[in-house]
Amino acid sequence: NRLWVTTSLRGLVSATVRVDVLTEGVHSGEASGIVPSSFRILRALLDRIEDSDTGRVLIDAMHVEIPGDRRREAEQTSLEFPEPLSSHYPFVDEARPAVDDPVEQILSHTWRPTLSYVGADGLPSVARGGNVLRPYTALSLSFRLPPTCDPDRALSALRQALETDVPYRARVTLSNAHGAPGWNAPTFEPWLVDALERASTAAFGASWRAFGEGGTIPFME
Repeated sequence: NRLWVTTSLRGLVSATVRVDVLTEGVHSGEASGIVPSSFRILRALLDRIEDSDTGRVLIDAMHVEIPGDRRREAEQTSLEFPEPLSSHYPFVDEARPAVDDPVEQILSHTWRPTLSYVGADGLPSVARGGNVLRPYTALSLSFRLPPTCDPDRALSALRQALETDVPYRARVTLSNAHGAPGWNAPTFEPWLVDALERASTAAFGASWRAFGEGGTIPFME
């Protein structure tokens, strides 16, 4: 219906965090109350990096100031959609998105850091789980970073948050750590804005609009 231009891509930091408390599993009736749970320790560490109520990433190095032109693009683009971005996700009945405002959904999708838990180790299936205090718990963390965020600085801050002052002096290891840069197009010059407008109007009869992509394509840098 119009000419669309992709103006940004998010970056990425991923890592596996593992908390070890025991060298082997111990019956929970014998050890619980004395041996701290590796799951509970990991949960406490996660509270350092993510607000569990809102999902906001708590690591300052993963946040950037959203450029004014990108914020204006999000406002303009949201007006072109008959429904918010969240409308096309397969939510279960009664579930709702993390943020309701259409503009904020676009900015959360493109310019704010997010954390996804994409894998777990040390946890047996519900059917196979027994009354055992497990020796360790591990989670695979996947952060999406704002386009202009420094992934190396972000990864260093993550490591500092998880490996410092660990409860009960449990062993915490961060492995498979990886960072990838995002990409943000330069601010459009007036001649380019005019050319895009004329081209979109001539071809589609509607003004052009811009959109950021929430995924990561590192070679774009």
